[in-house]
Order: sequence, then C-alpha cells, then structure tokens
Amino acid sequence: MKPAFTVVGIPLDDVDFQGDVDGLWDQLASRYAEIPDVDPDQGFGVHPLTRQGHTYLVGLIVRKIGLIPDGMAAKQILPKSYAVFLHNGLSAYLEQTVKMIFRDWLPSSGYQQAGNFYFEYHDDRFHPGSPESVIFLYLPVRQRRD
Repeated sequence: MKPAFTVVGIPLDDVDFQGDVDGLWDQLASRYAEIPDVDPDQGFGVHPLTRQGHTYLVGLIVRKIGLIPDGMAAKQILPKSYAVFLHNGLSAYLEQTVKMIFRDWLPSSGYQQAGNFYFEYHDDRFHPGSPESVIFLYLPVRQRRD
C-alpha cells in the first residue's frame, strides 16, 4: 500500500503523447522553484483516464499543499495498492510499455484496475532524451473477483 501524496505541476488536456513529452519535463524543471514545499527529486506523470479523453499532469511531489503557481494544478493521489512496472529507454516508447500492461499483463494477472488513473514515477535515473532512462509505471490494482 502506497500512502497518499500530492503532485503539483503542469496539466495538459487531450495531450498527444507522440509530441515532445521530454520538453514538458524541461519546462517543469525551469519552473519548479515556483512550487512551495516541493521535492524536486520526485517527479510524476499522472494520467487520469476520463471519458472526455486523456489528460496528463507532469509534476513534482509536495510535502504540503501551498499556493499553486499560475498555469499549474495539483492532484492528490489517495492510498492504494499498485502493480509497478519498469520502463527502460526513451520516453517516446513509453506508450508501448503502457499498452503491454493493459493489453497483456492486466487481463492475465488475477488483478483488476482499482482506479481511473495510472502514473509514472521519475527519480534520478530519469534522463530525458536518453536511451538509458528509467521510468516506473504504477497501476492501482486489487485482486480480481471472478
């Protein structure tokens, strides 16, 4: 069980993930000092799954909620159990890893999705534009009840 936490960062609606996602991280890096009580070493890409489309929040964890800078948003993630996946390589190929999780792993896992989101976790092994980059994907799950 992962405890609750809050992410503050730059939101995008109907984002095209074939675009420059690494550029979003660069934009956040240039503005992170504006976020009160931020931990710049814990980055998150939060993917809320809605009927209106796919949104994305590129952000950093905050120790407590303070003033939200202009053009930014906050997202609280409640305590949940997660299946955790490792993505090695360029962010441009992250979509392939996500498809594998939902198409292959989840249906045969004995688990079901336990939330309408998933998120990426970026630590000091994340290097935008590098084939050596590491990203963790967290999918909220619970045991399947058949």
